[in-house]
Amino acid sequence: MFQDIQNAIDNETTISETSYTNESLSDLEARGLEFGNVVFEGCRFTECSFLSASFFQVQFLNCIFESCSFVNGYFRNCAFSGCQADKCNFGQSSFRSVSVKGGSWYYANFANTLWENSRIENSAMNSAFFPETKLKKTSFHNVNLSGADFFKTPLKGQDLSSCIIEGIQVSDSFSELKGLKINLTQAADVAVLLGIKIS
Repeated sequence: MFQDIQNAIDNETTISETSYTNESLSDLEARGLEFGNVVFEGCRFTECSFLSASFFQVQFLNCIFESCSFVNGYFRNCAFSGCQADKCNFGQSSFRSVSVKGGSWYYANFANTLWENSRIENSAMNSAFFPETKLKKTSFHNVNLSGADFFKTPLKGQDLSSCIIEGIQVSDSFSELKGLKINLTQAADVAVLLGIKIS
């Protein structure tokens, strides 16, 4: 995998129609690379930078990302399944028709991102950052969003009734919560945000 990526960097070509299993990369600078129809399975990436990289029809299966950056990335028709990406930076990226299933995304940074026609399910996104994010036709199902930051991210039309939303962070006006669908139990969590005491 390292040699393929290095060749793509040197020759400004696309990495496509291939797969990698149980391989590791560390301290890699892969700015602006393009990946198409690639499968990464059981791979580990440590302190790698994919700044402004593009991913088309790429599958990440049970991969581990440690202190990696995907700032200003572009993901289309991609799938993340069972991946660990705690504290990784995806700021200012676009996710179009992306599926996120399972895995750990603690403190992951999704600030100023766009999510369109995507689905996130059965994932742990505790204390993840989603400030000033646009969610278009994107759904959350059974996601742990406790402590997640949705500052200035409109949640109108979102159904988080199957998710854990205890301690989510929004602005002082609570405008982000307008039009949000939650269940009766979650209403108590929202009441705490609003300073309402339930006896």
